[in-house]
Amino acid sequence: MTRTLGDITKELKDGIIEPAKGQAEKILAEARLEAEAIKAGARRQADETVSQAKASAGLIKKQIEADLDTAARNFLLKVQEDLEGSVVRPVLDEEIRRLAAAPGFMTQMMEQVLAAFSKGAGKETRIELLLPEKQKKELEAWFLDKCSHKMLGQVDVRFTDQISFGFKLGLQGSGTHFNFSDGLAEALADFCSPRFRKHFFAPREK
Repeated sequence: MTRTLGDITKELKDGIIEPAKGQAEKILAEARLEAEAIKAGARRQADETVSQAKASAGLIKKQIEADLDTAARNFLLKVQEDLEGSVVRPVLDEEIRRLAAAPGFMTQMMEQVLAAFSKGAGKETRIELLLPEKQKKELEAWFLDKCSHKMLGQVDVRFTDQISFGFKLGLQGSGTHFNFSDGLAEALADFCSPRFRKHFFAPREK
């Protein structure tokens, strides 16, 4: 039986072309599925990367804010310390020196302190009183008057250039003195410093 061109064409179509076409469509469908899976995986990876980047950026931002807050507090404390050192203490020191140099102020203060100190030390205890050398002339007359009235009989007075204002006193031979000179200025400065901060560095309202 003689085959015609149509028979040959049909055989090629049914035996080769159609199966090849089906196989190609199957391969193409599988490739599309694989491509979608790859795209989905890449999208998930990208989302995870973005999420991690946002979390990391958030942590970095919080750390930066904390560091800036600490730096700001430290700077404010430094400003307070500098202002206290340059304003509060010098002003107090100047005022205390001015008061100590005022007529009668130092002698009145010494008399009151000595009376209280002598009462606590006892009658048999000798008291050592250190005074500024530069005020020796004006204070000697006061001590002579008090001694003549037997008010300072147990006090040994010594003038020294180690004290610029005020006075120091302690038990004879103990080597320890209560400081009513620069120590008084420091005590008053420490007392005033919190009040200085309260007025000039009031806490911010939240």
